[in-house]
Amino acid sequence: MTAKARLSQGPLAGLALVLLMLALRALSDKMLALRVDADFFGKWAQAVSFYDLPATVALQGVGQGLTVLAARERGSLSHAIKEAALLGLGVAGVAALALLIIAPLLDGWTGLPLAPERSVLAISALGGTISVIPGLAACYWTGRRARIWLLALSLAGWAPMALASAGLFGAPTVLLMQATQLAVVALLALLLVFARRDVARAPVDLRASALARYIPAGVSIGVLSPLSNIWARAELARNLSWADVSQWHTLGRTEEWVMGVAGGLIGLVVMPRMAEAAAHGDLRAEFSRAALRLWAPTTMALMLLWFALPVLTPVLYNNALTAPRAAAAAFFAGDALRVLSWIGLQGLFATAQVKAVAWGELLSLPLFAALLTIAAPHSLAGAGLCYLAAYVVYAIFNASCLLRFQPARSSGAASS
Repeated sequence: MTAKARLSQGPLAGLALVLLMLALRALSDKMLALRVDADFFGKWAQAVSFYDLPATVALQGVGQGLTVLAARERGSLSHAIKEAALLGLGVAGVAALALLIIAPLLDGWTGLPLAPERSVLAISALGGTISVIPGLAACYWTGRRARIWLLALSLAGWAPMALASAGLFGAPTVLLMQATQLAVVALLALLLVFARRDVARAPVDLRASALARYIPAGVSIGVLSPLSNIWARAELARNLSWADVSQWHTLGRTEEWVMGVAGGLIGLVVMPRMAEAAAHGDLRAEFSRAALRLWAPTTMALMLLWFALPVLTPVLYNNALTAPRAAAAAFFAGDALRVLSWIGLQGLFATAQVKAVAWGELLSLPLFAALLTIAAPHSLAGAGLCYLAAYVVYAIFNASCLLRFQPARSSGAASS
């Protein structure tokens, strides 16, 4: 491998890619904040969760499996890409159909403001399903460490959304933003299908696909995470207000300068390394290395960000969206543990411990939403404590599963 190739595939290239996309996303958010009211971000985040559900069902299951395979195998993977596309679109399509049938009934069943208007719901479900194609391309390029292609895909997806945020397509509304997202992923999907016509000709046998075993994990994460976010926002809107939901959302967006870097590096750098380490029985050492080099600096960065938050939030958004200090402290502490749980999660994927992934998902955002329902906090700080408690449990679960089962499973994964 040449020095240029090593540089483009190394962690610094991954960090540069993550930082660039965070900066572009922050620019879009700032343009939106100048044009919308305080409730907009909370309601848009709710619609995005309905978009995420069908996409995440595929990408957090089959997509993760494709990343593991692409990191380990150096030959042509046309058959695996086709298998991933067929399986991914299949599970995403079923999830989207279920969403369109069930979501309109949720408000009446629960008494919570869960579902967006029907036109937004339909566009979100369709867009999330189609986004599986560009999403799987990103998963494949992540395993191959093809950072240039990841950058091109990210920029192509960001540019039209930035134009919508700037008001060039009309006054920004939730419907307009989701319609723009649908158009973007549809165009990207068509371009990718046209560019990889060899994939369409590849022979596949879905009954014998190694990627199929990742479906249960994808269903667990893909269904529970977006639904839990929807549930949590609805609980906060009922007990507090949509303005508080927007504060929580913008707190997370501001925090992405730390969490986005950590999550991006875990996906772009740690996941491929863990997949390779699992094949050689070195996963525990890789987990320890990632915790030392990534989790500890992330925790320190979150502490520094907490001190800077009163200055940063008005710069990035506006004063009305600044979260209380106690609430920010609780959510930031929870997210420090969330990063540790993400590292453990990659180890579970790398060793194909899909049952542990599926059961563990119940202990993250679903546990947070359940705690909100049980405790019914009347402040954003109280909600933050529920968040922290959930991720204490989730981090312990993932780490214990990895340390207990990894040696036996990694040898099996290596031979498969």
